[in-house]
This record gives sequence, structure tokens and C-alpha cells, in this order.
Amino acid sequence: MGDSYEAINNLKAPIRNIYQIRKLAYVPVVDKTVYPDWKSLNGQTFVVHSRGSGTETMAQIMEKKSGIKFDKISYVPGSEVRVVAMQRGNIKATYLDLTSSKVLIDSDPKRFGALPVQDQDASDSTFYVSTKFAEANPRAVQILLEELLKAAKATAADPSWPAAQRKELKLLPDLADKEVAEITPYFTRAVAAGIFPVDGGGKTAAQADVDFLTLAGKLKSDTSGGLDAYWDFKPLEAASKAVGAK
Repeated sequence: MGDSYEAINNLKAPIRNIYQIRKLAYVPVVDKTVYPDWKSLNGQTFVVHSRGSGTETMAQIMEKKSGIKFDKISYVPGSEVRVVAMQRGNIKATYLDLTSSKVLIDSDPKRFGALPVQDQDASDSTFYVSTKFAEANPRAVQILLEELLKAAKATAADPSWPAAQRKELKLLPDLADKEVAEITPYFTRAVAAGIFPVDGGGKTAAQADVDFLTLAGKLKSDTSGGLDAYWDFKPLEAASKAVGAK
């Protein structure tokens, strides 16, 4: 699980993506008393999760989209850490995940707000597999993808499904009550935002990823091989057909 594109592109790693786990879903939040819009961030500092992260790529793309240039991009790992830093005034503009952005804005809506950003279909994370393993174990790979598709569809139909499954299967029994109470609200927000694709992403995700990473300068636009250089679509196509027939 993770991001395989640069490893494939730069190292020619013998792996291929097979399933989009979730789309990028980060909200650009600011101290709006200082930065009311993207233009006001020209020449200023923007904070992201880490070097090479999705939040860094999104920040670089918004520079190009907004016609601005940050003075520098700083790195502060962890959305929760960046929430505290925003509240203390140590940072003024960053990307946060859906839950953390809500926590921050709700804590002081007169001070904190979200900047506009266009819809994003690129991947936050994918499942990828070695080409050798996929060739030797097609049934195992297909079963995994069938179950992922079923889970995504069930969650989209009822965001309380993951919490119910956790209870039924006795998963993560040591979670604090406060964390348990947040499971369904999180999935409710995630489903509304379309984070978890019910079709596994496939060619739509692959194209969005390549476009996203190319625009950010992390992939060469003339990379040969097309989408098949990064994805093996056959396992998802087989799993989708099997799930649809059930």
C-alpha cells in the first residue's frame, strides 16, 4: 500500500498498481485573517506533511494553478500536529485531512477557513503488487480485490457499516470510546467527499495519477508505455465482473 509511481518511473521496479484504495482528500486551511485567498500566499510559507507527499504535490500544483510562488514549503508530519501548530499561530497555511480540517475550523471559524480547490481523482494510496506474484497468484489477487470492492460498496451505501463490521469481527478491541465514536462520522464525511472509489479506480485513477504527478513535475510527460506502465488492469476487471455477477 502506498505510492508506487516514482519507483516504477525512476527505478523500473517490477510492480504494478491494481486498486485505488482512496483518493487524495486534503483541505487547504489557512488563518484567514492573514491569508484570505491563494493570491495572498504569494511569497509566503506553506506547510505540508513531508517531502514527496501528496500534500506537497498538491501545494506545488496550486502554485501553478493560482499563478503564485511560495517563498518556501515547510514540512511538519501529521495532520494533528499541524492543527495544534495552526491554533498556536506557529504556522498559517497548510493541508489537513478531512477530520483535522473540521476540528481546526470548528475550533475558531472566525479565524480559520478553507481555500477553494478543484476536485481531485488522484490517489492518496493504492494497492500494488509485484508482477511476478500477480502472474503466479491471479486467484489470490482477484479475491483480495473482490473483497475490497464489496467493502467500498457497502461503506458507500451505509457509512455505519465499517463500525458495525469492527464490532462483529472484534477488530481493534483496544480503541478508546472516543475513537470508536468517531468511526461512523469519519466514514460519513469520507463517503460524501467520494474518497473511497466503489470501482477500484482503474483507468480513471491511473490517468488522474499520471496527470497529477506530471503536472507536479514528478513524472515525465513523455514516459513510454502509457498507463500500462503503472497499472495492471486485468485483476480489477476480473474482480469487478465477479462482484457484479453476484
